[in-house]
Amino acid sequence: MASGIGSMKKYEIYNVTLDPAVGSEEGKRRPCAIISPNVLNDNLSTYTIIPITSKVRGFAFRVRCNVNGREGELMCEQIRTVSIKRFGEKKEKLGVLSESEAEQLKRILYRMFCED
Repeated sequence: MASGIGSMKKYEIYNVTLDPAVGSEEGKRRPCAIISPNVLNDNLSTYTIIPITSKVRGFAFRVRCNVNGREGELMCEQIRTVSIKRFGEKKEKLGVLSESEAEQLKRILYRMFCED
């Protein structure tokens, strides 16, 4: 098993390096919430993440969240799967989504991918 596989869990928030970004993709090192199921997190060296912005704009398909006392939004339109290497060697955990934030996120993802 590769180093780090299984150590990070669904709904945990870590700093992730998203560069190089292309076009309108979010870039730089920023907080991201892991959304991939733990069965995948425990066995693969990739994680599906949603970047978090500190610019709260209330756009559709975004979920407000709190990271270390700072308000932000999960940018659900920017979902991507990234290598474990983008988390860096130290894997800087910033927190975990609250139960309420996780429930709101599930509802938004359902609307995005399961409703017409």
